[in-house]
Amino acid sequence: MARKINRIIVHTSASYNSRKGVLDPSASDIDAMHRARGWKSIGYHAVIRRGGQIEEGRDEDLVGAGVAWANVDTLHVCCTGHGDYEDFTPQQKESLCLQVYQWMKRFGMLSNFKKNPFRILGHDEINVLVAKGLYPERAKTSKSCPGRKVDMGEIRTMIYLYCKEKEGW
Repeated sequence: MARKINRIIVHTSASYNSRKGVLDPSASDIDAMHRARGWKSIGYHAVIRRGGQIEEGRDEDLVGAGVAWANVDTLHVCCTGHGDYEDFTPQQKESLCLQVYQWMKRFGMLSNFKKNPFRILGHDEINVLVAKGLYPERAKTSKSCPGRKVDMGEIRTMIYLYCKEKEGW
């Protein structure tokens, strides 16, 4: 039986090099980094590359490792790059809309998202849910993920409009 999914959390890979700039690691690269930290596997369920390619991460039936203490009812998607240096590319945003829509349809989240677009959050926005008592205090994060240059309001609006077009709302 599939997990009950209530939220989708958007991340960035925080991949930046002072000589090369914003980087574009693959899901395999991120998996290797996470395993080097002692994790079982990549923490994200999908990775979206700078060109918009969607790569599979952790199996969707398995709990992710994207936000400490807030993973059981959540799917995690990571856009490569570093949101403190650059916004997601237009191709990433387009693929993000597609991936999130597919997940919401598969996990029965569309009507809940239509009522409450905050079913889609940036990693750092988990603090709002902690403040409302929806997640434990220990889930609070100091990360800026997905980054200061990523406008989650814009992302949610894009996803909403994508769903509206597909579902005929």
